[in-house]
Amino acid sequence: GGFFGAPDFSPSSYEKAPTPIEFEETLGALQELVKAGKVRYIGVSNETPYGVCTMAQLAKQFPDLYPKIVSIQNSYSLVMRKDFEAGLAEACYHHNVGLL
Repeated sequence: GGFFGAPDFSPSSYEKAPTPIEFEETLGALQELVKAGKVRYIGVSNETPYGVCTMAQLAKQFPDLYPKIVSIQNSYSLVMRKDFEAGLAEACYHHNVGLL
C-alpha cells in the first residue's frame, strides 16, 4: 500500500486545502464516544482561543448534544509562550479548561 491507504498517493496532487470540519460535527462525534463509555473526558490540541470559546459555548448551550472540553494541549514553554498568553490563557481560564 501507499500513504493514507491510497496506492498512488502524491501530496502534489492536492490543489487546495482540505475543507475544515465544523465544531458541531467534531463535538458530536466525541459525544458518541463519551456516551459509549469509551472516553471519559474530552481534550483538544493546537486549538485557537476562538475554537476553545466556541466549543465551550456549544457544550454549555446543548449539554446533551456536545461534551465539555476539559483540557487543551498546546505548545507552551519559555521559548513558545506567545501563542498561549495571547488570548488562549484568558479563554481557558474563563471556560475552566486546563493546559497540559
